[in-house]
Order: sequence, then structure tokens, then C-alpha cells
Amino acid sequence: MGDFANPEILKTLSIGEKLINSLSVTVLGMTITFLILVILMFSIKLLSKVANRTVSTKLVEDDTELVAVITAAINEYNEGDENLVVSSYKEI
Repeated sequence: MGDFANPEILKTLSIGEKLINSLSVTVLGMTITFLILVILMFSIKLLSKVANRTVSTKLVEDDTELVAVITAAINEYNEGDENLVVSSYKEI
């Protein structure tokens, strides 16, 4: 394929040869792109597993502060309704 850098060689090729060479370059480009995407997919999955493992081991905290913040936000949204009581919450 290094010979195709010379534009004079391209003028001597027939249409069939140009078509075959074009198809081979297209297939080569698509193959390289597909392989890079597969490598990216596996690396993202690996990083996701590593990140989830470190987050799950470090994420042991008390949720009372979170409940207090959510309660205050809901109370403010309801224009200071004093009768607001949060009896339970579920993480979604």
C-alpha cells in the first residue's frame, strides 16, 4: 500500500483495481475502528467494576443528614408547612 502514495501509480490502475484497493482500505479502517471500540468497552467495564468496588467499601455513612436535608428542601418547597413529617424514605 505504500506504492499508492505516488499519484502517478493511481493513474495507471484500472477501475477494478481501484475498487478492490478502496474496499480493502475501507475494511481495514472498519476493522481497526471496531477493535478500538471493543477495547474501549472492556476498559470501561473494568474501570466501572474497580470504581464500584472502591465506592462500595468507602460508602458506609449515616443517612440522617441526608434525610434532614431532603426534609428541609420539601418543607421549603411547601412554603414552610409546619406539619411536614417524613416517616420513611426509599433510595431510588
